[in-house]
Amino acid sequence: MSQSGFILKVGSLDIIYAKSEDKEFNLKELQGFVGGLIEYVPNNHELEVIANEEGLLFPDPKFNQLAHYLFGLELVGDVFVFNGIGLQNYLEEHKPELKFMFANYTEEE
Repeated sequence: MSQSGFILKVGSLDIIYAKSEDKEFNLKELQGFVGGLIEYVPNNHELEVIANEEGLLFPDPKFNQLAHYLFGLELVGDVFVFNGIGLQNYLEEHKPELKFMFANYTEEE
């Protein structure tokens, strides 16, 4: 069983699907998704959210509008989200009209 998730690129409306090389994502993969040191982002949606720990220290930090629109998270830089069950539950409860955007995203068994 491998994990999967998606990257919300700053300045883009694209949702990029990502799958782990092994059973779980490793540190190198997570750092690659967010472009540097990782920070777990607490939230109320049963999602695992990772952002760049030093995002606000960049000379010109960019607000991730897609992460804000989808999940109400105020983050800068690229954001990585995983936990398929949490995502499905969140979409059902809060954003059912957006389920089509994640139609190809499923947690593998």
